[in-house]
This record gives sequence, structure tokens and C-alpha cells, in this order.
Amino acid sequence: MAQKVDRTRLTELSAGLKRMGREISGSSTNMQKTAGHSASRTRELYTEGYVQSAAYGVESLLKQIKALAGTLSSDLDRKAAALIWAADQYQREEKQSTIRLERIAVKKQSAPGISQNKGSAAASKTAALVLPEGVKALTSKLSYNPDVYSKEVVLLQQRLTELGYPLEADGYFGKQTKQAVNAFKKTYGLGNTGKDAGIVGEMTWLYLFGVIQGGLKYSPHEYSEQVRIMQIRLRELGYEVTVNGRFDAKTKQAVNAFKSDHALGNTGDVAGVVGPHTWKKLFSELKQADSSAGMGSNTLTETKLTDLAMGVIFGNEGNYGTVVPDDGGCLSVGKIQWHGERARELILLTFKKMNITPSQRDYEAKLKKHLPASLANDLIKYAKQDKWWYTRVLTLKEKEALAALLTAKAGKEAQDEQARKDVQVYLDSGRKLGITDPQALVYYADLKNQSPRGANRVVEAVRKAGLPLTLKNIHHAALKDEVMGKYTTRRNNTYKESAALQAPSGNPQLPPKPKPEAPDAKGGVNGGSTGNPPGIDKFLAAAEKELAKGFKEHVPKGKKSGDNNTPYGKWYGLNYQPWCAMFVSYVANEAGILGSVVPKYASVEAGRQWYIKQGRYSKRSSGYTPKAGDVIFFTRSGQNHTGIVTGYDSKSKTVFTIEGNTKDRVARRSYKLTDTYIVGYGKNGGVTEGQTDGSAESGKGYSTR
Repeated sequence: MAQKVDRTRLTELSAGLKRMGREISGSSTNMQKTAGHSASRTRELYTEGYVQSAAYGVESLLKQIKALAGTLSSDLDRKAAALIWAADQYQREEKQSTIRLERIAVKKQSAPGISQNKGSAAASKTAALVLPEGVKALTSKLSYNPDVYSKEVVLLQQRLTELGYPLEADGYFGKQTKQAVNAFKKTYGLGNTGKDAGIVGEMTWLYLFGVIQGGLKYSPHEYSEQVRIMQIRLRELGYEVTVNGRFDAKTKQAVNAFKSDHALGNTGDVAGVVGPHTWKKLFSELKQADSSAGMGSNTLTETKLTDLAMGVIFGNEGNYGTVVPDDGGCLSVGKIQWHGERARELILLTFKKMNITPSQRDYEAKLKKHLPASLANDLIKYAKQDKWWYTRVLTLKEKEALAALLTAKAGKEAQDEQARKDVQVYLDSGRKLGITDPQALVYYADLKNQSPRGANRVVEAVRKAGLPLTLKNIHHAALKDEVMGKYTTRRNNTYKESAALQAPSGNPQLPPKPKPEAPDAKGGVNGGSTGNPPGIDKFLAAAEKELAKGFKEHVPKGKKSGDNNTPYGKWYGLNYQPWCAMFVSYVANEAGILGSVVPKYASVEAGRQWYIKQGRYSKRSSGYTPKAGDVIFFTRSGQNHTGIVTGYDSKSKTVFTIEGNTKDRVARRSYKLTDTYIVGYGKNGGVTEGQTDGSAESGKGYSTR
């Protein structure tokens, strides 16, 4: 019989135990300071023996209380961790059982003879996963064997590269291939222990190359292994989705966004449906960036970072039903303790989730069904007076009714939604202040949630001291702050939790959004101060240096084009592959801005998506005027290309670039600003128009293969 576990409830209990432990520890510390000081002062003032004896007795009791509090706090923390472990263990076992059953179904469905439905009207309840034409079943399992060449290994390496695990397709199953296989199997939840470790068997092969017959569509109550695979891929590509194997509302939203982003038919019967064509686009035609660019499966993504920050904050604040009637002069509610006017906003969002809105005639009556008349009337009367809510406290009756409302389904949904938005704002705020380290960002997010002014004051203190914005420096400044330093237990616990945070690979690495840098005193390309960030001037100088080398591919005898054998492909680890994107990555690496300002990417589309996620992408059609140091993206007849903007002539409205893999070489090119070959620009922070060159040839007609 399947064990049903409410992980949310266990998480709440775990967080409650952690808070209880912290409160006990904090209370003990405060008592130790206050009572201990009094006892010590008493001994100084009164020398009588019985007074001295009593004072020493108090100090002895305080030590015992402190020791007991430490033991209780540690026990509660262990019990909290045990609850989470138990919830995860139940879910893992339940999930693995479901997956095993589903995989049996996958094998059965993969038998020949299933009709290949192309429209969504034919979207069946079970969409079979099968090998496509041209891909044969494995003749035998593939495993580590670096001395034996295999055509099947070549296919494996090419497919792994397509899916975002870059490899040289040399046909030898070596160390790098094994690492890529392990990473893929971990991401997709395939058995990879004991005799299966590092092995590519029938099931892994099917997951790598499989396509669906029929279609997947909205079905929130049914588990499907194909849906789970699709959700993992969507999440890899940056779409917000929960991997649960159920085609729920969030999955449908992600599918619609993907189809919209890639101009896939999404009206009528095919709306929100994943058929064979969408599946192919999802898995075959979109190559991911290298993992160091932030797109790989072992990278700390923005979603994961937000989840980590939310977990830390939840442990420090309340539960869904926590209501503090008078928290410094006004109410605080919910699992991250929305305060004053923010509390009112959360209450209104909860009612909105219940389809109760001010536009309804019976709005007041509906509010009073859930809340006392006094609170319901104030929600209406003071709907637009934000400051007033920072003076509103609650009665016991209002507190109890509000707690019931916030622990109902709509209340939890509202809190989950608002909490994620708020924490993402906290993280972005930290980046704008110059914090790039993920651990420091999580710590800052907790400060920001507790006191926005206090958080900014702490960061300013670190800056004034001339120190970098690291976790350790921010923590020390917080302890010294006149307000934030009062919460010593919270600060220390948050520091420990932030320091322990790790990405799946074991090392937190999230590409930071670039911050403005001071102009380089020595200037840039032309030797004079350009006003660009120094990294951009170095980027442009490195591009000019590569242009001066005059690299051109070797063209084999009897061939019309080069063989893609380049120093840039060798550096990247993907030699003999189209190399325009690898050229841009190489130049960025030479300038010291790879992974922060410019992504490491071998796929043009992956690079473009990286800039979109960073909020630093502008379409050509937007009217954006490119700056020197931007990355430019092209597409024509399904063929993508990329390069580096080196200049713009505002009079002739001409864009000048340096590109790799343009007519088999590194060359300077030019394009009209309105040229439809240009898709858009990745903005890197340059502020000048850069250099122009009237002799540059137009790159519009050159093939990049």
C-alpha cells in the first residue's frame, strides 16, 4: 500500500522545531547575560557570606540552564532534520515505485505498431516513448572502455552534446564520456549504482534518443514517465515547472511558454499539447550551453537559489498560520511574516485566490463569512491607505479567524506565490548592490526580509570598510549593526545555513548579473579612456587580437569548405564543430569576463537564452542601438550565427562586428541596423559606439554551416 506523505506539513513541523530550538537557545543566552550580570554585580556590592553564596548559586543554575538549553536546541534540530529526511525518504520510495511501474509501461508502449498521431486531437492518454527512425536499439550495453572505438559511442557522444553535456565525438568511451553519462542519468533519475553505474543500457538509450508517439496534454491527476522526462527538460531550459510526472497547470503554462518562444503551433486542438514535433524541438533542436554558463544540469540555477533562500527564511520566520497580533505596533502574518501593509496585501491575495474581489456586489458579505466584521470593514475602508496598516493590531478573535484563513488551501497558495516573488526581489536587490556570491545572496535575502533598511545598512558598512561583499564580511557587519546585531542567534544560524548551501555539483556557482565597473584608467582599445567597463575594453581588444592573427580553416582537398578544425574548438573541447559561438566564448575568456558578463556557449540559441534569462537581451525589432562589446545574434533559414559588436555608425546606421566561422575564418563584417538577418543583441554594459571600418565586408551572404 502506497504511503501518502504531506511533505508540506512535515516541513512546517520541521521549521517549527528549528524555531523552538532557536528561541530556547536565544532565551537562554539573554537570561545568561541579564541574570548573570545582576548576580555578578550583587557579589561586588554585598560582601556578606549568605549573599555571596546565593549569587554563586544563581550563576551555577544559569550555567545548568544554558547547558540544558543547548542540549534541547540540538535535540530539536536533530528531530527537525529527521522529519525532513523521513518525508524525502517516503517520497523517494513512492516515486521510485511509480517510476518502475511506468517504465514497464514505457517498454510495452514502445512495441511496433502504435500509430504515429501528429495532431493533438490524437493526443492519447498514453504517449509511447520509442526510438526514432535511424536510431537502432543497442547491440550491447556501453560502458567505460577508452581503448575501443565504437560507432554507437559516437552517437552517444553526439547526443549528449546536443542535450547540453559537451563531448568530443571520438568514439571512445573515456573518462569524460562516463562523467557525462553519470550526469545525464542523475538528472533524469535513472538507476546508476552498483552494476548500473556509468552504464548505458536499453533504458538510458531510450531516454537519450526517444521520441513520443501520440501526445501529452493536461492531466493533473495522472502520473506519466514521459511527462516527468519532459518536465526535467523544461526545467533544464529555464522554464518554471515542478518535476512530478503530472501534466498540471504549471506544466501546461511552461509548455505554452516554450511553444510561444519557438513559434510552435498552439491554437485549437494543439493548444497546450506536446506532440512529436514539440518533443523533437524540446530535445533535439535546442542545444544547451556548457554547464559553466549556467544552463547545465549540475548548476545552481536561479530557481534553485530562490528555493534555498526561501528555505532559510522560512526557518527563521513563521508557519502558514502564524499570526502575530502586535509585532512592533502592527500585525505580522504568514510564513515569512508579512508586516503591516504587506500583510493586508497577502490577505487580499488570499481572497482573490478564492474568487472574492472588490468588484463583486456581495464582496463585503463574503469577507465577513471568513473574518470578523471589524477586520473585514477595515480591509474595505482602508484599502488604499497603506501607512494606516502599520498601526493596525489584531484582537484575539481576529487573530484566530485570520490564522484559519491563511492555513486553508487558498491561503497557502497565496503565501507560496508571494513568498517566491518576494525572495526573488531580495536576491535581485542584493545583486544590484554588488553581491554575486550565492551564499552571501541567501544571507542578504534573510536580512532583507527582516529589515530592508537594515540589510542595506549592513552592505554599506562593508563597503565603507573597503571589503568585498562576501558571506563572512556581511555576517560580521550584521553582528555589529545596532539593529540587526540584536538578533545574534538568527544571524549565526543563518550564517551557518548559508555557508552550508551547495549546488548539486557541490560548489555553488550561479552566473552573476554583471555590475557596472569603474572606467579603466589606462583606457581601452585605442589607449584613451573610453568610459566602458574595463572588462568590455579587454573583450574588444582580445577580439582585435584574434582578428590580427588571421586565422582561416584548412580546406581539405576536393572540399568546398573547411573542416572546423580550430584552436577555439580545441580550447572548448568540441573541435570539428561549428565554432562561431566558441570563438565568442574564447575571446571572453581571454578578457576575463567569461561566465559573468558573457556566457560560455557552443550553441548560439543557448547563448541567446542565457541573455534573455539575465534580462540583458534586446530584439532587433525593439529599436535598440547596439554598443561596442555587445554580442550579436543572427538567424537565417534555420541557421544561427553569433559574433561580437565592435562598432556602430549612427549616420549610416551600420553595425560592425568581428566574427568567427564566417566564410571559414575570423573576419570583420558589417550589417545595416535593420537587416532581418540580425535577431537581437546580448547587452554587456558597453556605453560607446566603438570603432567603425568602411572597408568591412557585409556578412549577410556568408554561410557558417
